[in-house]
Amino acid sequence: KQKLFFLPEAHNDFIMSVLGEELGFVGVSFIVILLAVVLWRTLVISVRQESMHDRITAFGMGAIVIVGGILNMGVVLGAIPPKGVPMPFLSYGGSHLVSGFFCIGVLLNLSRKVKA
Repeated sequence: KQKLFFLPEAHNDFIMSVLGEELGFVGVSFIVILLAVVLWRTLVISVRQESMHDRITAFGMGAIVIVGGILNMGVVLGAIPPKGVPMPFLSYGGSHLVSGFFCIGVLLNLSRKVKA
């Protein structure tokens, strides 16, 4: 029912409501767990960096992905007004997908330079 012209941007800003309708509680919980894993790995990578510049870079790159996901879920829940923030790696759109992959790529690169 949600995707049949009741949502203004069902493929972008409100993708979580469509996923909630299609996949149910288990599917949405899986997506939230995946965001929590990205948060956990961001914190681990950030703490293990030797220089403060690399720590801040790692934390910032992870925060871009995590805050985007949290803001999108807040919009879907009606807790905050719609701002046009897409869900990382799920919403339609090439530029946000490229920037998300860039952030994760920087995080992966920094994870290779961790101290033992």
